[in-house]
Formats: sequence, structure tokens, C-alpha cells
Amino acid sequence: MKTNRISAVVFIVALVGVVVFTLATCLQQENFILVLDDKPAQQYSQMLGSALDETLHVQNAKTMLNYYVNLREQDGMYIGENRLIKIPLQPDRNMVQRNISYIRDFVWKNAIPTYLMIIPSAATVLTDQLPSFTNHVQESQMLDETMQDLNGYVTSIDVLTTLQIHQEEDIFYRTDEHLTSLGAFYCYLEASERMGLSHVTRDNFNIEYLTFDFYGNLYQKVPVPNIQPDRIEAYHYGGTGEMTDSVVAQKRGVSSFFSSVYQREYLQSNYPYAVFGGQGYEYIRVQSQRPYDKNKTLLIIKDSSADSMIQFFMLHYKNLDIIDIDQLAQAGGDVLDYLDTEQHKQVFICVSAETFAQNDNLRVLLEQN
Repeated sequence: MKTNRISAVVFIVALVGVVVFTLATCLQQENFILVLDDKPAQQYSQMLGSALDETLHVQNAKTMLNYYVNLREQDGMYIGENRLIKIPLQPDRNMVQRNISYIRDFVWKNAIPTYLMIIPSAATVLTDQLPSFTNHVQESQMLDETMQDLNGYVTSIDVLTTLQIHQEEDIFYRTDEHLTSLGAFYCYLEASERMGLSHVTRDNFNIEYLTFDFYGNLYQKVPVPNIQPDRIEAYHYGGTGEMTDSVVAQKRGVSSFFSSVYQREYLQSNYPYAVFGGQGYEYIRVQSQRPYDKNKTLLIIKDSSADSMIQFFMLHYKNLDIIDIDQLAQAGGDVLDYLDTEQHKQVFICVSAETFAQNDNLRVLLEQN
């Protein structure tokens, strides 16, 4: 035991030495700045890249040092035994009320049956894995109050209880803030019941493992050594594989065409989670070939928290019109550009609790021009 303690101390001292040395090297960029006028642009670029690499090494060294001295909170993340959990900010009450107003106005003006799902954070679901000082209680209260304030305007779909029931399962990624496909499936079951869709069990799906080596957005910020990579799963209804669909994705007025909602090229990118529909598209139209096809079109208004849920809704609708509020807000558009009251008999709004409490991109529900 004594030997282990000595080894740990030696490791930490060595790590501190690395940090100090790297910081000292970075501080020498004073000389780097002084000679800029005498360096060609290519050499300047190489020196700048070297300085950025050194800064990254400092960040990684800091992460490892915090881990080995048992400091479990860093950069807004809680470092668990085998996962990272993003610590939620205290809800912005003004922002919450603003988003409630956007939804009320949208429903009142368009008179389309609207369903609202707010995905709670992992911190609010996996409370046993967090210390008591986090803001998961405030987030839970915000969810309850929001559903009460929107009573009579939308049909609320509460998934907090469902996710808590299944919290011992892999419903959130260990290295990413999003739901896994399994977590998304449980949320979909709640939605299907509230929306009057046919009941489908997990046994009806063939699960394909797309990758076993996924390190998500939380790990990219805090790369601690004890966290194992995640796997990403695709759920295919019946049979042995995915069926061909017609997918049209629109980005800044340019349309792209695909035969599947699974954009597999992203599995080799720096963010494989984008396999669910790709990245940067403000609008996607999916024409499904599933056995549950009906001549109905569902309008989905969502952020990235709903991306892995799309694969399940394809079972029930001939057409899915999917709007990403973050991308649409960046493009300066609004939902009314895509809304068709003749086709869209149901609207499903699905965003994360963080989006609802900290972000006003739901403003795209209303006319922006």
C-alpha cells in the first residue's frame, strides 16, 4: 500500500513538472511574437500550430492531474467512475418564460395538435452518481413548471420518470451529453403512447453496432484516462438491416439527397454521433418505406437531443419533416417557411432541458422577417 502511495506521489510530481515545463515553453512565445515580421507566413503558421499543441498538452495534463488527486469537477463536468456528466447551469427563468411564450403563440396561431418533450440532462436522471451541490433539482423543477404553464396548449410527454426507471441501463453515453439509441427508444415509447401510435417493442428491432470507439463531446473537453469509449447503435425494424428511404437534406438553400437517415461517413469523422442525420442541415424530409407506413406527415421541431429518436418515428409516418432549430436560427429562417397546415396534422417539439433553459432558438417557431 505504501509503495502505491509513493508511486502516485511520484506520478503527480512528474505531471506537475510537465505542466510547468509546457507553460514555460508557451510563455516563450514572447520571442515568437517579436520575430513575426522576419518570418515567412508558412513558418508563422507552423509556429502558431506548435503553440496551440503545447496549450492542448497543458489542458490534458491538467485533466490528468485533477483526476489523480481526486478533483472530480472540471470545466463544468463531473468526472464519475466511468463516465462524464455535464453539470447543468441554473435555469435562466427569463429564457424559460420566453420559450414558453414562443410555443404558446405557435400553437395559438396554427391550431395543430402539438406534443412537447423536453429531454432532461444526465445530471437530472443519474442523480445517484453526482454530489449534492449540482443544479439537477432546479432543472427538475423547471420541467414541472413548464409543463404546468403549457397545459392546454400542448400535450406534454414526460420522460424524466421513464429515464430514471431505466437509469441502470446505458441510456446516456459515458463520453457525450446525448441519449444513446436505447435511451431514445424509451423516450420514443412514451411519445408513441401519447401520440396514439402503434405499440412497438424492442424485440421488433435488429440492433446494428455502428462503432465501439465513440468518444463524444464531453470527452473532447475533459479527456480523463478512466473513461471507456461508447458504442453507437442503429435500430432496424424487423429483418436484418436497414431499409432504403428517400432523404432530402437542406443546408443554406442547397439540397442533398441520400438513401438513408444514417450518414455513415460521419463514423470516420471527429464526431460520429452525427451519423444520425448528418450535421448542419436546417431541414430534412424523410420519406419512409416502413411496414407501418400511413399517409401522414409529422413535423418534428428539434435540437440535436432528438437526432437518435428519428429512426423510430420513421415506422409510423410516410413523411417526416424535420427542422433543426439551431441550424435554422443560424440561417435566419423560421418554421413557417416549412409549415403546411394541410399536410402537418401533428407537430412534435423535442429539445433538451439545457436548450429550453439557456437558449432562445425556439424563436424560429414564429415569423422572423
